[in-house]
Amino acid sequence: MSCRVIGRTFEQFHFGAFVTIAQTLGYESLIGEYMPTSKNALVKDLYITMGCGIVSIEENGTTAYTLSLKSTPLPCTKVRRLGASGEAFGY
Repeated sequence: MSCRVIGRTFEQFHFGAFVTIAQTLGYESLIGEYMPTSKNALVKDLYITMGCGIVSIEENGTTAYTLSLKSTPLPCTKVRRLGASGEAFGY
């Protein structure tokens, strides 16, 4: 994901769509992993902000996360885009 869209709610939209698909397919949980690099520090806490819990942390900082889909409500996957003059376009 480009750093140009981080913090503009695209990460919530993308993650929400992924959760919705997984729930629709009958998955009970998701597992994610953050491996720290010099280029991805911007998203270090992304899984936490999306409601995931920490499963483990390795010495090198790689962190495993999980999200139970049984108790997670279907997320909102609507996005609002602003035009050049600030007007909103709904999706």
